[in-house]
Amino acid sequence: MVQKVTWSGRKGSPARSLQLQILDDPELGEQNRTGIDVYTGNFLIFTEDGKELFRGIVMRQSRTQDRNLNVTAYDSAIYLANNMDTFKYKKKTLSQIFLDICKRFGLSKGEVAITSYKIPKLIQINNSLYDLLCMAMSQTYYSTGDRYYILSKGGQLHLLHRREQITKLVLETGQEGSPYGNLTAYSYSKDITDTRTRLKLISEKGKTITQWADQDLEAHIGVMQDVQIPDEGLKKKKLKTMVVTMLDELKMPKESLEVTAFGISSIYSGMAVYISIPEIGIGRTFYVDADTHTWEGDYHTMRLTLNFAQDLESINDAGEVEKSKAQEKAATEAAQELIKNAAAALK
Repeated sequence: MVQKVTWSGRKGSPARSLQLQILDDPELGEQNRTGIDVYTGNFLIFTEDGKELFRGIVMRQSRTQDRNLNVTAYDSAIYLANNMDTFKYKKKTLSQIFLDICKRFGLSKGEVAITSYKIPKLIQINNSLYDLLCMAMSQTYYSTGDRYYILSKGGQLHLLHRREQITKLVLETGQEGSPYGNLTAYSYSKDITDTRTRLKLISEKGKTITQWADQDLEAHIGVMQDVQIPDEGLKKKKLKTMVVTMLDELKMPKESLEVTAFGISSIYSGMAVYISIPEIGIGRTFYVDADTHTWEGDYHTMRLTLNFAQDLESINDAGEVEKSKAQEKAATEAAQELIKNAAAALK
């Protein structure tokens, strides 16, 4: 009965969706029709080779004259977008806020990353649960440099540390003896329109609190400054960390890569994957910002929108995490220090 399946998600949208094109012919008899009605709360589970990829509620349906039923289902993260309230938190961590939201709205929780940074104050009036959590994740990132994201899996909501969700799969344009690898098409762009070379943090009265600049970059492209007002209550030490972290992100060009490849269901939004396209000099790790997986019969393809993962170590072609030279030097120095201490102890 199922003619086509499209499974997709993207950065900035809390829920992943599943779209089905189903044969719905009255002449086949009522026993061969789905009986789907969005108003009665139909839930859907999608599996591939016995592994569950999606679980959610059917929220949209339409029929056409060619006797097809098209349905769209969303996973449990849709409840983050479809619930609004007023929130007031003081000195709470992202983990604590996430757990409180799940409890207050009866949402089933799964894996919850433990965060230690306490957000001084977070007030949201008449806002969605997802916008609240995005604000909490953003403040945690700017104060610690750690990224987190929310994922629905198995009917549960998970709060995950983004750097830990690294797949060792490699997408590449081709190897010896074949014109293509598992990556069949790509489009790459680089843009500095929104790049900033310096950042100033000011108080609500306009007084400069702290600032940071990348003078080497300014020598190449000139001065491009951004000014922001941080949340009240942040300590000066935290503000210095924040301005550096924020500028590290603002000064980078926007690099976007869109690829089409043979479908791999373990690659989806929020994950990281190594991309190898030698002809344009790309061989590094990217975050998946948006994905669309399509099944038609036994044929599975995927279309991915990717962004360069600045906060990840690179993964080489063998699927191994490569340490930077600085990391290798630090590890070597630490090992030498241990050997030195051991030798001194033996004496």
